[in-house]
Amino acid sequence: MDDLPFPEGISDVSSDVGSIFAYKNTSASWSGDLSMDAFSSASSDAGAGFHPDLEAYLAMADPSLARHSSAQELPSGSDDIFPFADSKSVVPVDPVHPAIFDDPFSNFQWTPPPPHAPGDVPPLDGWFDDPSPLFAFDGDPTLQDLLLMEDELPPVDARDPSTWRWQKSSTRWIEDTVFSDVCHFDVPIKIGRNKVERVERVTGLPSQFPIPTQTTAYLLDLTDMTDLPLKTTVDLLLKQQDVHSYDGATGKRAKADCRIPGVFFGCADPNQTIECRRSRPKCRGIFACESLASDFVNVRRRELDPDASSGIVAAQLRAREMQDDTRVGQVLAFIKSISDWRCGATDPISNQVCSGGRAVPRKLKKRHRNKYYALVCSHREMLSTPDSHRTLPIPDHIDEGLFLQAARGERLVDEADDGDSECSKIYSARQGLKGNRVCPFNHLKDGRPFQAGVVHLTCEANSFVYVPYEDKYPDLRRKCIVIPDEDHPHTHPVPPANKIPRAVAEKYKECVREVGLGATVGTVENAKSTLKILGTTPTLYHDGLANRDAKIKLINAVKNEPEFQAKHLNQSLENYLAAQRALPDETRYIHYFEREGRKAYMGLKASMIKYIHKVRSLDCDTTFKPVAGKTNIFEINGWMPGINKELTLGRVWMSEHDRRTFQFVWEEFMSLVKRLTNQSLTFTALHRGGTLLGVNADMEAAPLLGMADALLQTINIPSVAEQIKTPAGVIKKTVRACYSHVKRGLPDLSHLSLEDRDRIKNFMYIETVEEVEVFKVWIRTVADPTGVILRWWEHKEMHEWLLPSIIQCLSHMDADIWHIMEATSNFGEAQHSKNNLEAGTGMGLVQSFIEYDDIDARRAAAIEVMIRSGNLHNPRNEVSHRYSHRNARHANATRKLQQARTEREELEDAEQALIDAQARLKLLRAEVKSNSSGRAPPARKGKKARSKLSDSNATTSKDSGHGVASQDDAMVTDDVSAADAEPQASSSRKRAGSESVQVNAPPKRLKTGHLKGWGVDRLGVQISAVKFAEEHWDEFCADYPELVPLVLEH
Repeated sequence: MDDLPFPEGISDVSSDVGSIFAYKNTSASWSGDLSMDAFSSASSDAGAGFHPDLEAYLAMADPSLARHSSAQELPSGSDDIFPFADSKSVVPVDPVHPAIFDDPFSNFQWTPPPPHAPGDVPPLDGWFDDPSPLFAFDGDPTLQDLLLMEDELPPVDARDPSTWRWQKSSTRWIEDTVFSDVCHFDVPIKIGRNKVERVERVTGLPSQFPIPTQTTAYLLDLTDMTDLPLKTTVDLLLKQQDVHSYDGATGKRAKADCRIPGVFFGCADPNQTIECRRSRPKCRGIFACESLASDFVNVRRRELDPDASSGIVAAQLRAREMQDDTRVGQVLAFIKSISDWRCGATDPISNQVCSGGRAVPRKLKKRHRNKYYALVCSHREMLSTPDSHRTLPIPDHIDEGLFLQAARGERLVDEADDGDSECSKIYSARQGLKGNRVCPFNHLKDGRPFQAGVVHLTCEANSFVYVPYEDKYPDLRRKCIVIPDEDHPHTHPVPPANKIPRAVAEKYKECVREVGLGATVGTVENAKSTLKILGTTPTLYHDGLANRDAKIKLINAVKNEPEFQAKHLNQSLENYLAAQRALPDETRYIHYFEREGRKAYMGLKASMIKYIHKVRSLDCDTTFKPVAGKTNIFEINGWMPGINKELTLGRVWMSEHDRRTFQFVWEEFMSLVKRLTNQSLTFTALHRGGTLLGVNADMEAAPLLGMADALLQTINIPSVAEQIKTPAGVIKKTVRACYSHVKRGLPDLSHLSLEDRDRIKNFMYIETVEEVEVFKVWIRTVADPTGVILRWWEHKEMHEWLLPSIIQCLSHMDADIWHIMEATSNFGEAQHSKNNLEAGTGMGLVQSFIEYDDIDARRAAAIEVMIRSGNLHNPRNEVSHRYSHRNARHANATRKLQQARTEREELEDAEQALIDAQARLKLLRAEVKSNSSGRAPPARKGKKARSKLSDSNATTSKDSGHGVASQDDAMVTDDVSAADAEPQASSSRKRAGSESVQVNAPPKRLKTGHLKGWGVDRLGVQISAVKFAEEHWDEFCADYPELVPLVLEH
């Protein structure tokens, strides 16, 4: 379509044109389809008209188009409808966002002007000469009737909803799920203290409301939100949803303070009014750095913009990058960190406390950690012992020179580079000044560092929220009217998006409840139940959940819920223990005891502990991760051959880990086993009819000695009781140490020979007592510069039971039992990982009780199914399978070791070749230098010279009838023997000055391992012995005849 012939200044027709109707004469016609929207694009301003130039032109073109003084008065005797008359019967356009409506002239079809007499109508500047540039109306009766209906529509009466005509609103909401329709009133209606000109019917719960220039009432109906708590009022919900912070009166719930027309709440009677309470939320503004950039201060926000905070977020990212990626930024940040540092040291003599001492730089006597200065207390003279004051080191990455400049008050940068007015740090008003009185970003003033404070930026934005009186209108309790104050938009940047909407908060609380009492920010973030509920991690679910403090607040709120505490029995530890004591032994899990001030909580499930008589041996070890704090868990595991599975039979929660505590633990454990299974805990070596072969354990003394103290009193085999009189004797009879733990403590042996290293690493396999005694003497004679090997061995001899638990020939355990038991505690170590994976780590004490109670109950039930059905958890875990897997692992480890050894040898050979090449280079340089002084043969000829020499020799031999060996490739002709050719070739090489080509090759491949690492002096140059033997074999044989047999043998 051709450009519309509007003069400059009339680009937005919808803001000036009144109602557009069809003119009955033949001056105009419509083209294309028409809709009611095309007829309802009138301005809400009754006096709005055309541009004066346009009106003058229209009046001159056709006097009947002249604008009358009254838009409601028609010329007498005329039934025509004036096309541009103001009409209140037309739905006006949205004056806030007029640009979204189509141009009213877009459906006209413009045509070239018809012929006319020149000068009839003076043309307007920029227009063509046609006084009536529209097609004649063709008289379509259907279209004509439709156009005439526009004038018959009744006016919009705010008190009569039947006259309201809704159209899609142009308001851009933050959420994609929120939309609205708008209706304009011909005459404003008073709602409370406000005269409303337009009303928007909002679908959904918006997080923010725009502040249009026209007084607008937003109607909200949240009746469908049935999951809201009954006490949650709709105005409180809006405050929680909005990213801004609000205060102000909420109105008394027990008393209504205004009446609102009922039509806004869906009442059919236009005369009915609804008693409402008036809430007046007032924006509390934000807190910001006093050097906040003017671009972020001088704002007036009316429209909603999802990207409104992008500018300030980007500025904050840049500020952090500058702090971390520049030397000046790091220095400024360090200075800020020590600004609040105070000494607080106590004099050990007078007990006087240093108060108020700040960190000041002081030069050190000598350089320390690459720094010449350290930070000391400024009040060092206040105490009698100045050295008792606290000091701070200057971090390695801090530029000491810049730091001292800043400490002396000198400029760090030019004034032009201050950037003190470019700060972007803001805080929500909900956070206030708590811990935020100083801006954490770097600031410079006149090139010097200074601390910028945090100030309050106020805001006068407010709104009226009318909520029906809940007690009188319970069906309307989820409806409200929101009317923003059009005179006061927001005058500050959008606060940080760390406010979590109620729906999101409830979702996160559901995740916390699934995790339980041990819920922390980390455990909730990574829990599988969280992924199931949210579909992703909380941080990715909502921007507000990226804030750690907000999540901590929600977690604490859940933990304080009475229902949550009742479910997890966490009112107190005493209540949980009391509830456990009330349970029968068949279902009870925690058994608490306290002896001599030592407390322990023993977790035994009757359905699980009965299998302790079916396991081969016990794996006992302490795990430290499951419970947060000082309490650790001592796990008692065992391998059950019948189902090829490792079981956790019991757990002990304890804080003390001394020998006496472990004695009490084992005594209580044996007593509980007897009570729950009606069978004593017995070992084959100590008790008649014993079932346990022994205990696999690491070398921690307290658990083993405590166990031995408890078992010593239970031995019921007289012959064994006579032999074993001490706890050490019990350990020698029942314990096999884990070889993995033994090897883990080996000292560094790299300085020893391979034979000595292997002897120490494999000491646990010594077969006889005599060999052990020899080893004890020998270990004290090995090279041990630091004494670490001797200290390691003395530790093994310190406990009389330790070596017998490592070396079989010293053990009192039956040889068959020794070899049947595992040599490591790997099964138990793997069980730690499995338990932590299933139950979690960092749990609270009671939460860990509950988690392991559920786990052990499920595992016991699963074992019952395996035993009853014969379907094992892992059908490929028979003994033969395990050996196959072990062989495969060993073969793989051997392959990797061999590969590493080959690569290491190749590296050593390459390094040796480099050394040889460097030595050869040094020799050649010496030869060149000596040649220049005339003290050595001339330099070796180049390739071209040698070629000429070869050609000359070939010519000479041809003339004499004899062949000669080529100097380049040492080829021998048919008529010359190899024996005769070698001296000639040697002579030629010597004449050419070549010393690198060997004269006599070795008779066979040499074994040079004995020569590696040694060097010889040849002609004043150090070269490797390997190279000397390979390249100068005759000289090697003459100089070192005793080494010849060694390098020749294979």
